[in-house]
Amino acid sequence: MLTVRPLVAAGLLLAVTALKLASPQTAALAQGAVAEALNLDYSYIAALALPQESEERRYDAVSLRSAEAVYSDSYMTEAMLTEAERLAAAEKEAAVAAFWSSQSEFAELTLPSGVSLDFPTLPFDYASPLPEAERSGFGYRLHPVLGVVRFHYGTDFAADEGDSVAAFADGTVSECGWDDGYGYYIVISHADGWQTLYAHCSALCVGAGEEVALGQEIARVGSTGLATGPHLHFELMCEGLHFDPEFYV
Repeated sequence: MLTVRPLVAAGLLLAVTALKLASPQTAALAQGAVAEALNLDYSYIAALALPQESEERRYDAVSLRSAEAVYSDSYMTEAMLTEAERLAAAEKEAAVAAFWSSQSEFAELTLPSGVSLDFPTLPFDYASPLPEAERSGFGYRLHPVLGVVRFHYGTDFAADEGDSVAAFADGTVSECGWDDGYGYYIVISHADGWQTLYAHCSALCVGAGEEVALGQEIARVGSTGLATGPHLHFELMCEGLHFDPEFYV
């Protein structure tokens, strides 16, 4: 068994402690010098100086690996969001181009002041009030009853009398009743000032002040007001502007 004098032992203890705290490169260079100074076998010093990785070092290594993973995840998320934004922008551009294409015969006319062709992202979940129904769009057209060119502020959904009409999104019924043009109609207020209007209904299933949920039945399709047959007239509005529902349904 190796025996060392107290002074030597103290020196050995200090040396080994220092080696454990040093970097691997520094420790390797210093081990030989410590062994020679204390007149001890190099392998003995090396064995004593082989520390289990300290808790601090292990923690630092884990922290660095975690930081690298977080950075990698953030980079991937940013890349995915960028791609999603690019696709969304392309979709919006195509939708606006389709609108102008549908209006080619009215090229000499200008958009009414209360109309916007912006395609903002809505701040809530939404769905078509009549999924899979055929539609006639937003924009100028020859009015089917009056026989004059007028701007159509909504989308018409072809449907059968009595078909169920669903709420476009969560909201509160802010207005409902009768109008000579719209017939029986409902207006629902949604988040951030958005509103939807449902017209020419044969029956209303909710009343003013009532809260409604996305997809909830609110009315039945009809042909009341200025209409040539059963259908749903649907409008999307925000802060006094009409937006093209075709962008969202």
